[in-house]
Amino acid sequence: MKVSILPDPTAINDESQKSHLQSFAREIEGCFLSAADFENILNEATVHMGLPAASDLAIADLPKRFSDDVLKVELSGPEHHHLSVVDVPGPFHNPTKYRTQEDLDIIRRLLESYVVDRRTIIL
Repeated sequence: MKVSILPDPTAINDESQKSHLQSFAREIEGCFLSAADFENILNEATVHMGLPAASDLAIADLPKRFSDDVLKVELSGPEHHHLSVVDVPGPFHNPTKYRTQEDLDIIRRLLESYVVDRRTIIL
């Protein structure tokens, strides 16, 4: 399993941010990964992306809750099929102190980028 971060397209204008995001890489050999180990990797990646960690309780005061960056988790081997699964946040209608208009704009861009791809199956 390989875990990496793909910077969003706007990061091409910010080389230091792009390099920072691309510097995150985890590789796990073998066929077993505990839930706790996977949770730790996800938490590390979240913090690396500048998003709130699972332990952050004061989310109203955080500068960033969503990101256009992509956390990529790759499983490879002869027993795995070629398939991508993307989990995007659901849209909301009214901004609140926990979900801003900027958050909604990010979510809409993410959703639109996947909806226009003819090969995408939306569940």
